[in-house]
Amino acid sequence: MSAPLNASRPTRSAWIGVAGALVAGSLSWTCRPPATNDQTGANFDHSALLRSIVEQVILPAHTRAELCATDLVSAVRLYRLANDGEPRKSARKVAQNAWRQMMWAWQAEEMLQLGPAGSEATMLGGEGLRDEIYSWPTTNGCRIDQEIVKQGYENDDFTEVNLINVYGMDALEYLLFNESPENSCAETIPINTEDSWDALGVIALEERRANYALQVSEQLQRTVRALHSTWVESFADQLMHTGDGSVYPTDHDALNDLFSAVFYLDLQTKDKKMTAPLESPWAEHSGENICANLLTMQHIYWGGPSAEEGIGLDDSLNGIGEHDLALEVDQAIVIARETCDDMSFPLVERLSDAPSQVKDLHDDIKTITDLLKTSVVLALSLDLPSDGAGDAD
Repeated sequence: MSAPLNASRPTRSAWIGVAGALVAGSLSWTCRPPATNDQTGANFDHSALLRSIVEQVILPAHTRAELCATDLVSAVRLYRLANDGEPRKSARKVAQNAWRQMMWAWQAEEMLQLGPAGSEATMLGGEGLRDEIYSWPTTNGCRIDQEIVKQGYENDDFTEVNLINVYGMDALEYLLFNESPENSCAETIPINTEDSWDALGVIALEERRANYALQVSEQLQRTVRALHSTWVESFADQLMHTGDGSVYPTDHDALNDLFSAVFYLDLQTKDKKMTAPLESPWAEHSGENICANLLTMQHIYWGGPSAEEGIGLDDSLNGIGEHDLALEVDQAIVIARETCDDMSFPLVERLSDAPSQVKDLHDDIKTITDLLKTSVVLALSLDLPSDGAGDAD
């Protein structure tokens, strides 16, 4: 079972110490313990890789996300029921921490957008559930403020008749962490020209934010639960057993979708998460999100919480004799994780007072993604995602 993803940044494993010794020149990669599985050479079984990633990475991630979503609903409900003043302020802090826990868990899912979480247009079995849960970078604070005024969130069909930017994790962040009495709309928007925002007053504004937050968190829980259930009841089996009865004709097709999902690290983490506007700006959780992406990348590469426990992409590379490449990717992931773990957040402050640190992290991640889109894709005969093929960075 993989290590729990919690709100605090992950403690580096002993493997990070190995990487540090390597960088210092005191340890050779030949000191790495041999894999305990026998998935090597011509006998490598890609169905075993898919099973390992499903059972040791994907399903545990869905379980964590559902548990965190349940805790989040409980915390937001207490916030809504709390009395004005200090009780509500304290309850809001608890809800904010529950949001951080959920976001840390969800950032693992961001790296696993295949099957029902994935896009209907690009992923086999895609249902687009990810955007229903977390729509970043599609966000709009003004639209949320408009819904606060008209209380549209109280309608049963709220998520059916509105765009994704007024519900989900990003909308919930805005509702829980934005404590300003001002709105994010231009002066020309009706809630300002008609003074309907100012007419609310501070007390009513907080009441509505709390009510709205509860509605969003409950819908979020339902969608996360539906995603988890779909994987447990049917999709995990389709990914592990390709061919008849599966949306994946072959193991190779399944590996291609998994590889496409991993490219989130290139197209989102590297290209969008380290420049303004930052992800999770109200909670100042941008840096932690990057660290969570890297941790999940490592688990996918290993096929589990450690190289010894899982059967992953490293074993696939070793299985075709690409031992140097397998170790090079492994080392690159370890170093990027170490850089992220060593960085002091919030990221917005590092961008202004220590931009070289942010550049180091960007470059470390780029080392991983460059290997993925060149050497790895060629070695494993995988298809480069169309978006990745057009990215020369």
